[in-house]
Amino acid sequence: MEVFVIFQRMLMLLAMMALGYISYKRNWLDEGGHKKLSEMVVNIFNPALVINGAITATVAGGSNLSLIKENLIFVLIYYGICIR
Repeated sequence: MEVFVIFQRMLMLLAMMALGYISYKRNWLDEGGHKKLSEMVVNIFNPALVINGAITATVAGGSNLSLIKENLIFVLIYYGICIR
């Protein structure tokens, strides 16, 4: 069952990449639009996806909330180092 879920996620990523490629080739977005969309994915959606995965794993697996807080602190430290 887990293999099917992974395969389903990979197909979703492939579909999103195909949509991005099509939008680039058809010039649906200008260069500034592509840059803004990329910034949103990297700075907003990816961290939200990680947080959502941690919260979902906590609810399903019964893990404690302190582990999520600890990981978020490490992420903030990492981003602080990268900004410098």
